[in-house]
Amino acid sequence: MELLFRVSFCLLTFLGKTFADVILTTEGSNVWLNCSLPGKDLTHQVFDWKKDAQQEVFLYADGKHYNNKEKTGQDENFKDRVEFFEDKLQSGNASILIKSTKVTDSGNYSCGFPVPPVQSHTLIVGVLAKPSVTTINQNDDWAQLWCKVPGASPKPSVEWKDHSGKRLLDKVVASHENFILETIVNKTGNYTCIATQKELHHKSIESTYIHFAGSKNRAEGRKAIKFFLLLLLVVVDLLP
Repeated sequence: MELLFRVSFCLLTFLGKTFADVILTTEGSNVWLNCSLPGKDLTHQVFDWKKDAQQEVFLYADGKHYNNKEKTGQDENFKDRVEFFEDKLQSGNASILIKSTKVTDSGNYSCGFPVPPVQSHTLIVGVLAKPSVTTINQNDDWAQLWCKVPGASPKPSVEWKDHSGKRLLDKVVASHENFILETIVNKTGNYTCIATQKELHHKSIESTYIHFAGSKNRAEGRKAIKFFLLLLLVVVDLLP
């Protein structure tokens, strides 16, 4: 599912002729970067989109641009992934669309004209957390559970909870690209791993059911022994 948030409360600057805002999106989505000069016909003008002031994203100059191959110099990372809106140029719209975003697209984008203003955006491309739960070891008394969250960005907060919602004691086993959180449980029930990325307003959960058959059998065995002993006492009392 495509996810895109333009964070209006994160308006960064209004310094002279520079505007900036922050855009959060997820890997694989399409994202709009807005730029406009209202009331200005840009058909025969020049505007240049750059990333981090160095990478050429999209250049338009009087009808010539990267997409029609009449301009060269576009960064390889953006080839065939950037669209503009030729039919909107007359109304001053120099916005672009970046398709199939990658984590490496994260950075600061600027839309520049020969004469200011310069309009800029900070783009953050994230990878949604997708936890998976594995039972590493289990015996009659306890089970060792791992929650793996590979490649998520921004880094999520991860926690284990039992069926009642109580947070469990846990231990980080691996904290690099393949994050692993471990917990030890000793009761039959559902156990859930929760990965939360507040920046992306994203929460993902994965659950597993653990059953301790041995513990139940021992408990039933003890009950059976107690019943047998009680029955034996009754029989002895009835003997002449």
